[in-house]
Amino acid sequence: MSSNGHKKEQAGVSFDDSASKRCPPRRAQSLLSVKSSSSNISSVTYGAQISLPHLPIPSLGETLGKFLKRVAPLQDEQEQVETERVVEEFMNGDGPKLQELLLEYEKEGRTSGRIGSYIEEFWNETYLAADASVVLNLNPFFVLEDGPDPKIAKDQLRRAASLCFASVKLASHLKHETMAPDMFRGQPLCMDQFKVLFGSSRQPVNRNGVGTLLQDDIHVYKDSSHGK
Repeated sequence: MSSNGHKKEQAGVSFDDSASKRCPPRRAQSLLSVKSSSSNISSVTYGAQISLPHLPIPSLGETLGKFLKRVAPLQDEQEQVETERVVEEFMNGDGPKLQELLLEYEKEGRTSGRIGSYIEEFWNETYLAADASVVLNLNPFFVLEDGPDPKIAKDQLRRAASLCFASVKLASHLKHETMAPDMFRGQPLCMDQFKVLFGSSRQPVNRNGVGTLLQDDIHVYKDSSHGK
């Protein structure tokens, strides 16, 4: 689906998304919108945030075309025909309005500074709405490499002390926003999630038997929230 409204064929379904580029899904609470204490370029860690390109929202046609392509290997011929029918119905029904609301949602969120990307709050919800353990079911694990200093690499006590010191040093750099941003091919990467790396916790909500759609909260402790 092209962004100029031209039609595009995908798996036998013709989409015309000229009306679809105008849509918030249910508004979720922003959980990582912790403000930098230095919102200007004087912050080494977050100074480049304002100049980073934002994640583009694909057109409705692009999204539906990719969806059909991704599910095709998982379906038999009859299931694929039914999926194409439902997708075409969505394209000619609620789809364009929802796409318009999504674009408005991102525009309002970025203008107000409430979110940095349209996907941010939904990503948070993926982590925080489920009752299952985040650590076991959603987070990747990590393995410590051998210590870089051969004098302490085999000494568990000294290695543990070294790791604690390095963690505190990193936390201090983040608190005072003096840590250089991660780079890729000479360009700074988004550092927003580093704002809740230390001094924060997941706090469960009392669902009171209303299901599992409510999100847990992320609490950033005042004395550790990377403020001056």
